[in-house]
Amino acid sequence: MKKLYALLFFTTIFWGGVKAQLTPCYTTNLDSSLDLTEAIFNDIHIDTLSYAKNPLPSLFRDVKYLDDAYSKPPGCDPPEADECLNDGSALKYYAYYPKDHNYAACPLRSIILAHAGGFAECSNLDLPGINNISLFLAQRGFVVFNVEYRRGIMLDSANLSNTSVQQYKAPYLAEQDIKGFFRSMIKRERSKSSFSDYWRIDTNNIYMGGMSAGAYTILNVAWYSDSMNNALYAPPITSGNIQYALGSPDVDFYYGEPDLDFYSFYQPKIKAVFSMWGAIPMPYDPYNKLNQQPAFFANAHLTPAILFHGYNDEVFPFINRTGFTQDVNLSPSSPSSELKYNSTDFCIRNDKGTLSVNPYSDTADITNGSSYNMYRILKYYSITCEIYVDCSMKHGLDKDGIGYSSDFGTGDTSQIQTELYMSQRTAIFIQKDIHPPSNYGNTIFVDCENTSKNCNTNTNCTNRSCGELIDFP
Repeated sequence: MKKLYALLFFTTIFWGGVKAQLTPCYTTNLDSSLDLTEAIFNDIHIDTLSYAKNPLPSLFRDVKYLDDAYSKPPGCDPPEADECLNDGSALKYYAYYPKDHNYAACPLRSIILAHAGGFAECSNLDLPGINNISLFLAQRGFVVFNVEYRRGIMLDSANLSNTSVQQYKAPYLAEQDIKGFFRSMIKRERSKSSFSDYWRIDTNNIYMGGMSAGAYTILNVAWYSDSMNNALYAPPITSGNIQYALGSPDVDFYYGEPDLDFYSFYQPKIKAVFSMWGAIPMPYDPYNKLNQQPAFFANAHLTPAILFHGYNDEVFPFINRTGFTQDVNLSPSSPSSELKYNSTDFCIRNDKGTLSVNPYSDTADITNGSSYNMYRILKYYSITCEIYVDCSMKHGLDKDGIGYSSDFGTGDTSQIQTELYMSQRTAIFIQKDIHPPSNYGNTIFVDCENTSKNCNTNTNCTNRSCGELIDFP
């Protein structure tokens, strides 16, 4: 199905003047002089596609829990009982691409996006936020893929501060799917003669980003090796094995089969990432101290990153007041927590045994690092990183209306204006990754607008405080 994304309520406000295309490769290479605060293209189309393998393998599982958060926005209808489906309908994506570009002369660079939603069943794929950002980035010279992935969680009703086994395995399934999409995207590009796709992409220079749970998944895929995933998932598993129960991280459920090692062949194609109020999971022991965090990332495929976060984030705390990261405790197998939140044999890939998590709650099982932690780690390794902090924002942008203040110091008064700003900053960050400036300028923006328009030096914002000084390196 093909459709034209027509958001008329903001096109007249934001599209502005469209730059003349000097040559096809001028925009493909995002020339350093291009002003990416403005749109390059205005004829953006969307295709709705699937990345599922056809026929879908019988081992593919998509779980739907009756006790999932169906009332949570955006809302959807719950099943009559827990369901385990061999249904690849979740493996779809939207491709946003400029129609007014000569792809035969120069393919465009691509961006893979993953939406927010806490891995709950009611999908955020069609909400305005992720789609506005997809559109704004496509206007600035990218083919953008807004990718759906499997979801499904149950919250530990006995103790909501605990993480259930269902919540623990959901990111693993999402990671499988995003890796599968990555391979499928590249295979589809290399098999263009079999499809009628209008766009062409550069398969050697790929960018990734996401919101909240989507960023959590994207960062795992972009940065982590198999050994790092093993360190993350293995210690808390007390019965069974997550790869045995759910399949390897590189399962063959997708159009793009696991033909080559992801870490050595596919990851090097990822040139930069961006995170909107996301986090990165790390093993708790011995990485529970700020100065030891970089040790876990010694063999990671770390990339440049641009990060957006609210100082008052309650989901992924920007700076946890009891420590620099957010400790995660998995649901214990004790009377204080129902066993179904600690162990499950429902919708396990091989239909054998159970998947159980650490029953001991005296210490954290894993820890989540916020954008603050990511910035510190990347700076430790001298990798380019920009961070944008809004001092009043919680988890995600404020609702439109009176009191809107999650503007990152821009003075914006609505979500769509802030989404445009984040898209502009992301496009320019990628532009600078392609054409590194001699003087990069400031990389920390706390309630302060970055007004640079291209590869020129960043704005010199000096604020480092949200009422208390933030200890940036």
